[in-house]
Amino acid sequence: MKFLSAVAVVMCSVGLSAETVDPLVARCRTLQQQPREAINACETAFARHAGDIEITQEMLFRRSDAEMATGDFNAAQTSLERAALLPGADEAWMSIYRLQRRRGILAYRRGQFAQALTAFRSARDLAASNGDAGAEGHSWNDLGNALRRIGSYREALEAYLASLQKKRSIGDAQLGGLMTNLGDLYRDLNDPQSSRSYYLQALDLHRERGRTLDVAHTHESLATLALDTRDFAAAQTQLDQAVAMFHSLGARSDEMRVTARAARLGLDSDNLPAARSAIAHGQELAQALDVPISPDLALERARLALHDGDAASAGTVLSTALAGLADTAPERVALLKLRATALARLGRSQEAYAQALLFQQADAALRDAEHDRRLEQLRVRFEVAEKERALETLGAEAKLRALALQQRTTQLELVAVGAVLGIALIGFLGYRSRERQRVAAAMREVRLQAEAERYRDAAAVLADDMRRVQSLLDRSDNALVALDLAAGIVAVNRAAATALCVDAAQLRGRPLEEFIDHASAKLFSAALARIEDGESSVDLALTLRGDESRPPWPAKLMSLEDADGASTVVHIVVGAARDAEPAAMTLAMEPARPAADGAIGATGQPRGGDEESADTFRHELVELMVSALAAWEGSTRSGAIELAEKSRVWRVAIDDGRLRVRAMERYLHLARIPRHPRWREVLRTAFFVLAEAPLDADQRAELRQRCESVQALVRRRALA
Repeated sequence: MKFLSAVAVVMCSVGLSAETVDPLVARCRTLQQQPREAINACETAFARHAGDIEITQEMLFRRSDAEMATGDFNAAQTSLERAALLPGADEAWMSIYRLQRRRGILAYRRGQFAQALTAFRSARDLAASNGDAGAEGHSWNDLGNALRRIGSYREALEAYLASLQKKRSIGDAQLGGLMTNLGDLYRDLNDPQSSRSYYLQALDLHRERGRTLDVAHTHESLATLALDTRDFAAAQTQLDQAVAMFHSLGARSDEMRVTARAARLGLDSDNLPAARSAIAHGQELAQALDVPISPDLALERARLALHDGDAASAGTVLSTALAGLADTAPERVALLKLRATALARLGRSQEAYAQALLFQQADAALRDAEHDRRLEQLRVRFEVAEKERALETLGAEAKLRALALQQRTTQLELVAVGAVLGIALIGFLGYRSRERQRVAAAMREVRLQAEAERYRDAAAVLADDMRRVQSLLDRSDNALVALDLAAGIVAVNRAAATALCVDAAQLRGRPLEEFIDHASAKLFSAALARIEDGESSVDLALTLRGDESRPPWPAKLMSLEDADGASTVVHIVVGAARDAEPAAMTLAMEPARPAADGAIGATGQPRGGDEESADTFRHELVELMVSALAAWEGSTRSGAIELAEKSRVWRVAIDDGRLRVRAMERYLHLARIPRHPRWREVLRTAFFVLAEAPLDADQRAELRQRCESVQALVRRRALA
């Protein structure tokens, strides 16, 4: 989270003029690591270049940076406001961008993360709108830092990755700090493997740029990560390198900080000589800097003393360290706990108990502070979300107002040009559109009616040839009745009409069950089911209604077949005289020639072809039957029972107290379809659906295509 170093990169990237010309400007820039001296130097340079907007703004920005470094946030705010009031400061977008970015940094340093996020986003949007990928990359990095501080780790990761993409797109080599931020983020997420990967990338980038101090800090981060994962060997290697580099750079405060980690490593890994050496080195550095040892180093020194059995020395070290800490310092918790242990070993039980109470109070206060921090994070996230929602609402309202104003202006212009002409034109266009819709609807209706009529005709062609069936039936003296699959009478001979005491013309189309008693109807229904299951014939006895006092009529129910062995669409009931045995009858009906429009003749049955062709034909019949039923169900919201009743093609039977269409169901599964299928009934069913169901265009096209496929197969088999 090196905000100020990133700011310096942005400042240098604009190529300000007086870097080598004016030593005052150069002094302001070079004293940023000494903030108290930098404040006066930047103010002097500002006064010298009062007429140059770029130089004066930069000097005030750098003064603000120095004031932030000293912790004087109010003074830093005043310097930023002075920069905002400079003449022409609001004209160049880069000046506005730098001001917004520094406002975000100041808010971040003050812990005002909601204001920081708002400022950083404003700066990012400004850079994006002006196409400056470098400035946009810096702003994305700023956003990642702020989001990480409020616990929005997912959004922080997205911001860091966006910054990385922008920086790489322009070939920016200053990526080490960003990689370090990513390593810190993954360390917070408890992902040591990813954290170590990004730290190593940062290490390579800092080495390439010759940034030795940053290399040392990265070694320190890797050592801390290894300590957290208890990889003592890796931690020792990284700490040795960090200490050596800080020593070579003369960074004694950093070197003293690292010695505390080295002492912790020695004690955790039971390497007491290394721990003693690190503690001694840290004490030497503290004496050289004339500062007390750090709380972390004091803690490790006390741990070593306790390990050596010198509880008194441990208590003295801890008391000295605690005296120099504020009551709210988080380091007090570990120091108090260890001091209670030291007092207990000295046998000072009451003091140890009092110290333990202080430890408990400090630990509770630390947990409460952490809880408050998390609540503050949630409050900030809520506040940011509310501000963003308010901004979005204001933006939407502004757009609506602009659109409303534009609409009113357009309306006034149209009225000025000619309201009458506009109304007339709209009326004409409306009439023309309605007329087109009416004509199109009429044409569609005509086409649908013509198509429905064509399919009705095709279904009629597939119906039985009544004349030839009647001729065959009249040749016998026995009572013969021809039925369709729905058990309706399609033809009778004179003997059957005489036996039923009804005119032949009145019998056609009526179910046979109307003319037999209830018991015979049950037997007849069961016989039909056996025929549908594949039996060639069934013997039974039928009692006519009104004729119950006389013996029943012996009858034979069988399925008539064509000359090629394929079953036809009729069932035959053969009745003989009461006093005679029913005569066996074999009837053959020749297949008719296919109709001119592609429909198949009344008695035609596809012939020839090998077994593979027959399997293909049965498969196409099943696909057609399934498609027809699906189209019927989807368009009429009714099922197979209603289709069978309305089409009069299939018989509806009662099976175990429920209605079923057994014959139709055989054509819905390839494994159950008869070896010689009744293809006419399948086609008639499809034609009925095409003619009577309210299908949409896709359903109609699919069903029509399947019908044509089956018809083509029938024609090929007939010619074979």
